[in-house]
Amino acid sequence: MAAMAAISTASSLVGASKAKSAAKGAAREEARLEGIVTEAKITSLDREERVLRGETLGAAAGSNVKVDRGSPLQILAEQARTFADEKRVVRQAGASRAAQAKTRGRMVGDQAMYQGVSQAANTAASAFSMFSQMSG
Repeated sequence: MAAMAAISTASSLVGASKAKSAAKGAAREEARLEGIVTEAKITSLDREERVLRGETLGAAAGSNVKVDRGSPLQILAEQARTFADEKRVVRQAGASRAAQAKTRGRMVGDQAMYQGVSQAANTAASAFSMFSQMSG
C-alpha cells in the first residue's frame, strides 16, 4: 500500500513538472511566432511606404513641381512620420502580445505544478492516514 502511495505521489510530481515545462515551451513558441508576425507586418509597412513615396514623387514630378522643396517635401515628411508611428505601434503591440503569451505560459505551468503538488500531498496524507489506522 505504501509503495503504491509513493509511486502515485512521485507520478503526480513528475507529471506536474512535465506539464509546467510543456506550458512554458508552448508559450515561448507562441511568443516567437508573434515576433515573426510582427516583423512581417513591419516589412509590409516598409514596402508600402516605399511604394507611396515613389507614387508621391512621381505625381509631383509629373506635374512639374520641384520635389526637393515645398509641398511635396512636406507630404513626404508627413508620410514618413505616419509610417514611423504605425511601425512603432505594431512593434509595441507585438511585444505586448509576446509578453502576454509568456506570462500565460508561466501561469498555466505554475497552476499545473500546484495541482500536481496538491495531488501528491493528498495522496501522501491519505497513505499516512491509512497507515496510522492500520498501525493503531
